[in-house]
Amino acid sequence: MDHVDGLEMLEKKDYVFAKQKWGRGKSKELARGNNKRGRKIDAVDKTLDEINEQIENMRMIQEALSAPIGEAAYFDEDELEAELEELEAAEFHPATTAPAATLLVPARRPPSRPVPVEDELAALQAELAI
Repeated sequence: MDHVDGLEMLEKKDYVFAKQKWGRGKSKELARGNNKRGRKIDAVDKTLDEINEQIENMRMIQEALSAPIGEAAYFDEDELEAELEELEAAEFHPATTAPAATLLVPARRPPSRPVPVEDELAALQAELAI
């Protein structure tokens, strides 16, 4: 068992050593700056700069779109708020407003005597048949 454990440990150490060697080589390439990855990093930086520029353009467009134009630019927000408060107050005090038209619906008269279910069903079928 000790030999198996020892062999497994040697395999793990060999794997770690190989990865360290590979990493050291890659870091030397990056330090020289003449590799494909170095160019990819520059491309990423360029892309991020373009994205930031587009975000700034979007902000400017949103500001331009949110600015009032035409007659809307001349509305006084304080006056509009006061008018809204008046309208809301009128809703809560119906005595100050004109009465709303009421809809008159004729009440259905209850039958003078209980109608058997069969008679009611027959009357409904007769209405539907018409």
